[in-house]
Amino acid sequence: MELRIGFGSLHPVLCSRVSFLNRRRRDWSIWLGAGSKVFWTDFTSAKLGDDTVYFSAAESRLLEVLSRNAGRTLTRGQIIDAISGDSSEKTDRSVDFLVNRIRRKLGDDARNPRFIGTRYGGGYVWLGPPAPGPSAVQATEADIMVGPLRGLDLLGSQKAAGLAFAQYLAEALGVDGGGTVTVEADLNPASSARVEPALFTVELSFFRDGEAPGCVMSCRSSLSKQVFFVQRLSLMRESAPYPSSKRTAENLVPDILAARWRVDVDHMASSEPLPVAMQNATFNNSDAPVSWQDNDVQLAKLRADRPDDPVLALIYAHHLHTKIVISGHKTFRSGLDESLEIDGEIERLVQSALITCQDNPDLAIIAAKLLYYVDRRYKTLALELAHKANDSGTAVATSMAILGQLLAFTGDIDAAVDLLRQAETLAAPKSRFRHYVHFFLCQALVAGGRRAELEPVRAELYAFHPLARLFYEPFMTDPDQPSLRARAAMLSMSKARARATLSYGHRISGGLFERAEHRANSMRAPVKLCVRRFGRSVVPEEGAVSVPSLLG
Repeated sequence: MELRIGFGSLHPVLCSRVSFLNRRRRDWSIWLGAGSKVFWTDFTSAKLGDDTVYFSAAESRLLEVLSRNAGRTLTRGQIIDAISGDSSEKTDRSVDFLVNRIRRKLGDDARNPRFIGTRYGGGYVWLGPPAPGPSAVQATEADIMVGPLRGLDLLGSQKAAGLAFAQYLAEALGVDGGGTVTVEADLNPASSARVEPALFTVELSFFRDGEAPGCVMSCRSSLSKQVFFVQRLSLMRESAPYPSSKRTAENLVPDILAARWRVDVDHMASSEPLPVAMQNATFNNSDAPVSWQDNDVQLAKLRADRPDDPVLALIYAHHLHTKIVISGHKTFRSGLDESLEIDGEIERLVQSALITCQDNPDLAIIAAKLLYYVDRRYKTLALELAHKANDSGTAVATSMAILGQLLAFTGDIDAAVDLLRQAETLAAPKSRFRHYVHFFLCQALVAGGRRAELEPVRAELYAFHPLARLFYEPFMTDPDQPSLRARAAMLSMSKARARATLSYGHRISGGLFERAEHRANSMRAPVKLCVRRFGRSVVPEEGAVSVPSLLG
C-alpha cells in the first residue's frame, strides 16, 4: 500500500514545492504491522491510513519532546519545562490530559501501548523509534541511569526489542534497587550536560547475533568509577511486548545489584569503617534507610558465588555483628543463646580470613574489633592488629576510630579520647562516619566518668537522627539526675523489655570494658533507671556478675 502525506487539493506546483521542502526536512515514519503512522516533522499532523489527524500546539510540542527522547522516561516536570513555552498548560494533570488526547488520536491503547508508555511514579516514555532532532531535555538526576544505548540501528526491525529490553531493565532496577531509574538512550558519556547518577550507570551496546538481537551490558559505579559487571546477552527474536526480554532483564538485576554493592563496599571501606561502608552502599539517593535484611540479600548472593573468599567472610562476620547492634533488645528477649550462637559464627569467619587480613591494614582493623568483641582473651592479638593497622594503613580516620574504641575497652581512656578526637576532626560534617565516631567518643567519656566533656558530643550524636535521643538517652543520661526523656523511655518499657535492654547494653558496650569502674560507669544510668522501676530482679545474671557494685 502506498502511503503519502496528504496535501489536500493543493495546486500541483505548490504540491511539488511542499514535497521538496518535506524531503529537506527528513520526514519521519513509524511502521507498525500492515499499516503505518506518518508524522509531519513539525508534529502538527499525522497520516493514519486514509485519514489525517491534527494536533494542537501543546500536543505537537509534547509529541516532539517525547519522540526525540525515545526510550527515555521523562518526568511530568521535565515535560512541563519543555512544553510550557508554547502552552499555558503547566500542571501534572494537564500533561496527563495531553497524553490521553494524543493516545485517542493515534488509537494507542494505554494498557498495551505502541507509542506512549506510562511509567508509574516516573512519567512517560516514547516506545517507537526516535525522531530526528535535538533532545532539548536535560538528563535526569537519578540513582541509576540506563544508557547510552549504542548500536540500536544495527538491529533493524528488532530495534524496538532493544529499546524494550532497556526499559524492562530500568523497571526491574527501580523495583529491586529501591531508587529512581532513567533511560538515556542517546546519552553522550563525554557530554558536559550529563548528570551523573548517584549509584551507577548501565551502558548497553546492541548488535545482530544472527537473526536475533545481541547485547553487551557494562555497569559502572558512580562512586568508585569501576566497571563492576559485564555480560554478553543473546536476546530472543520476538514481537511486542517482548516477554523473553522482560524475563532476562528481571533475572539479571539481582546479580547487578550484588556486584555493585560489593565494589562500593570495597571502595568506601578504604575511607570509612566497614559497617558504615556496608550501610552506605545500600542507601539510595534519597537517603532512605535500608534494613539489615537488605545487606543480607546482597551478601547471600555473593557468598553463594564465592564461598571461599576470605574478604567476604570478614564482611559477613561484621554483618552478623551489625545484626546484634541494630536489633537492640530484640535479640536478647529470650536470653543470650542467639547472641552466643552468632558470636561463634563471627569467630569462625574471622579466623578463616585472618591470614589474608593480616597483610591488609584496612581489613585487619575490622578483624581486631570483631575478635575482641567475641572473646576478651583475644585482647593481645586484637591490639596488635589494631596498632599495626593504625601505623601502616591509609584509612587513618577509620583505624583511629576503631583503635580508640579498643583502647577505651582495655582501660586507656585518655589515649582513646585523643584518637577519637582526631578521627572526629577528619570526619566529614553530618556524615555517618562522624556519627560512628561520636558514639565511640560518648561511650569512652561515659565509661571514664568524664561527663563534663560529654554534652557537646552527645548533642551532635542526637542531632544525626530524630530517634537517636530516644535510643541513646537511657545510657547517656546523668545516672543521679536522669532526664525526663530517659525516665519516659523507661516508663514505656515492660519488665521483659527492660531486662533485654540491659542485656543488650552489657553485650555491646558495658561488658566489653576491662576495668570494673569503667563497666560500672557505662551501665550505671540504665541499671538505676530499671531497678528504680522494676526492682533488682530486672538485672540479668551477666550484668549482676559483671557490675556487682551497682547492686551493692
